Amino acid sequence: VKVKNLEINTTAADTLTAGYLYYKLTVPFNLKGQTIMVQLQSPDSLTASNEAYVGLGYTPSAARFDYRFDRPGFGNQRIVIETVLDSVYYIAARSTKANAGFQPVTLKAVVLPFSILSVTSNQGGNTGNVTVLLKGTLFRDSMVATLHGIAGNNDITATAAYFISSTSAYASFNLKGAPLGLYDLKLRKPDGSTTTLGSSFTVQNTNNGGLLTGAVGNSGGTGTGNEPGCDPGAGSGLNSQLQTELVIPKKVFVGWPFQLQINYTNSSNVDIPAQVLTLYSQNGAPLAFTQDGLSAGATKLTIEFSNSSIPGNIIPAGSSGTITVYCKAPDNASPHQKIFFKLQ
Repeated sequence: VKVKNLEINTTAADTLTAGYLYYKLTVPFNLKGQTIMVQLQSPDSLTASNEAYVGLGYTPSAARFDYRFDRPGFGNQRIVIETVLDSVYYIAARSTKANAGFQPVTLKAVVLPFSILSVTSNQGGNTGNVTVLLKGTLFRDSMVATLHGIAGNNDITATAAYFISSTSAYASFNLKGAPLGLYDLKLRKPDGSTTTLGSSFTVQNTNNGGLLTGAVGNSGGTGTGNEPGCDPGAGSGLNSQLQTELVIPKKVFVGWPFQLQINYTNSSNVDIPAQVLTLYSQNGAPLAFTQDGLSAGATKLTIEFSNSSIPGNIIPAGSSGTITVYCKAPDNASPHQKIFFKLQ
């Protein structure tokens, strides 16, 4: 009864603290099936740290929600309700900063048309394929993505587009030989409707993410821009830019299972091929992708590093991920014995 109402297209000014601030969003019947964005705005997004959640028919929290904020550690947040299902949604917002005081904020809910909200990564190298993640509204399959050069450069049409949901899609562009500079990104639906995100992508010289690999080409071929990893004969190992980090607990109990984390990143600005590496346990400790699988006693695992959302076995430019592996210290391990692992 005490929850305040938030009207569509109306800005509500309020004060945010460490406690939850609640609002009720009543959606008119004629907007059912539409996409609505809830915006939380702070005077200083860089120093504030806010959270926001949306629940369909109930007051949400960090433990239970249908939609959540998109930028951890920032003050300004937005939540996209992909397809409105019913008329009543509840919004909860709070500050997570230590000793949070009284922070003036505004909330607003707007109905979104067909639009692109963001492009990740927003830059790519001009020696081969670059795959970007598009976030927006009212996406559908069979869309065509195009880069339009602001300086009058020729348009670059995506060689492939992968529909994920009404708010997410991937697009792959062959940028080999593309003029450097700033581009608009345009989407076109089969019905002819279009949307453009201006000055949203930059074509740059290719870089390898700062990884020092030498100046010798990594193979004898030349390849084409349509091959993941660009030119197979390029210098500085442009086909081998996968960077990995093995995170292992410093101490574990004898006979108890524990987790290893493998963080991986493509720090370059071009797509690279999916990589297959092998994780070895060099002291007899079993490895598995599930805790139950440890009973098989395997001491090596073959691991594929790729993006499962994108066909074509690639790791997009600038993307990263984490793979979890289970292990168990041998029952006959002696106290303070070290266990060694190798990923190659």
